[in-house]
Amino acid sequence: MLVSFFLGRCSVNGCSDDKEDVETIDSTEIVVEEHEKDIAIEKSEPIDSSDLEYDTVEVDAKAAVEILNRKPDARWEHFLEVDDSEVAQPLETHFRGSRSATFNDSNHIQLEAAEAMGIKPITDMSSAWNLSRPVKKLASCEEYYLDELTHSYPFLVPEAEQLLKEIGTRFNQLLWERGQSKYRIKVTSVLRTPETIKDLMRSNKNAVAVSTHQYATTFDISYSKFIRDAAENPRTFGDLSDLLSEVILEFHSQGRCYVKFEGKQSCFHITVRPQQ
Repeated sequence: MLVSFFLGRCSVNGCSDDKEDVETIDSTEIVVEEHEKDIAIEKSEPIDSSDLEYDTVEVDAKAAVEILNRKPDARWEHFLEVDDSEVAQPLETHFRGSRSATFNDSNHIQLEAAEAMGIKPITDMSSAWNLSRPVKKLASCEEYYLDELTHSYPFLVPEAEQLLKEIGTRFNQLLWERGQSKYRIKVTSVLRTPETIKDLMRSNKNAVAVSTHQYATTFDISYSKFIRDAAENPRTFGDLSDLLSEVILEFHSQGRCYVKFEGKQSCFHITVRPQQ
């Protein structure tokens, strides 16, 4: 019941999560639909972050619903199929070492950050309407491609949404500087509810009941698959994976996020960190 309610009320189109993800949004805050706009939504505390480039205060309900229901830019939903017969061009990357050893932040430490910055987990209809913090809706864009979600919903708190865009922007920037190729990162999992986690645990033995994905602070980025947007300068996914590792290490070293390398699920599990 909660899944259908959340899906319908938030106007999520095509929400469907890679079934193999371990755990762990471009628009506006979640608000009620126009005909339900008289329902109160809790106001969030001001966000203490100088990096945010947008206003996070509550907006007029009617205007917010129009933005929430706006269809994503269709051009970012399309991509080129990989041609296995092509000869890939080498790509300069600077990541060295073991990903599993470099990105090994525990669920416990990520959970502390998620509880400090995120929403209260969505457990019923009331909590779905009355979020403790504003969230942003994700959609495929220039910075990233949102995969078909089966066990999560495309929403993140503003700091996490900002971090995701910055990672995608940095990846694009370095890729262009080193060879003018056009690929995007792929986001495979975002906000989960206890109900979707329970369902996921039936098919994924690595999934955990207490997941940081419940707090809208966490997202998964595939390290094995990338979205190709141009035919020129084809790259191997191996090189692109090394480049993505280099980018994520930058943000991790800056204290912007916690990261867990999920080998079996082929993803980076990333939780945004509070900033002083």
